[in-house]
Amino acid sequence: MSARGWTRAVAAVAVLWGCSACGGGSSSTRVTLPKPPPSSRGIRSTEGSHGLVGTCHLMSPQAFHTLVDHSRTVPCSRPHNVETAGVHPVYSTLTKANTKATVQGYAGGCGPDYNNYLRIDDGVFVRLWGTPIATRRSDGSWVVRCDLYVGTAVGYGSRPAVTRTSLHAQAKQGDTGSWDICTDQPPGPRAPLVDCSRPHRYEGVPTYQAQVAVNRKYPTPAQLRARGQAVCRKAVAHRPDAAHLVVTGTWTTKGQWVRQARPTNIYGSCTFSRADHGDLPPVR
Repeated sequence: MSARGWTRAVAAVAVLWGCSACGGGSSSTRVTLPKPPPSSRGIRSTEGSHGLVGTCHLMSPQAFHTLVDHSRTVPCSRPHNVETAGVHPVYSTLTKANTKATVQGYAGGCGPDYNNYLRIDDGVFVRLWGTPIATRRSDGSWVVRCDLYVGTAVGYGSRPAVTRTSLHAQAKQGDTGSWDICTDQPPGPRAPLVDCSRPHRYEGVPTYQAQVAVNRKYPTPAQLRARGQAVCRKAVAHRPDAAHLVVTGTWTTKGQWVRQARPTNIYGSCTFSRADHGDLPPVR
């Protein structure tokens, strides 16, 4: 998942439908937070997270690119595209040359913040993404916000949705249907997402699935398809219309699996649609 996203409540494999860089979990690489050097010239934050956690921002596309945001906080009932789940002080001196790499180094540390903020431990919600963002406090100190946002298309890097809804409030109320993946186009990079509360053609299983690398060997293409089909079919077996569904899976590639030190589990996401090409019912 690149440098954005989170674990369990968002996991880190770019080929999957969901979030990236989730800080923890079997499929992500945890990045160690920068430690304050003995003679750090950077300014430490003395305000902690007060005033930022739980607030929202309407960030510009430029801020998503540079990972530095100067926008003001707004109530989450007003138009916004990110919501702050955690804050970390910056101990090193930020320069034009090192800012982006330094901020990206906080991605792994943001993972626990996302999970603690939403207090959801039962799976991955594949439309939610997370990103670290540097911002300057009123006292002149720099901090890194761990921000959450809802993507508007399949895959990492899609445009964040502008909303007037608090993710924290949705999680608390159990109203998380808008975090699910639904689309009217065949799933693939940049497929635009639609509201799952209306009829739609394709729907994603709202938790990541896994198949096993037997003897620590990556499956052959035929094995990957066969095992993946079985895993995805099992993931929708509880549905009353399961016998009439076409299910497909997208899995961690062999290259990604090798870079992750060949874990036992190969993670993926499953998509389903009706075999007769009709619409799936609204998600309730």
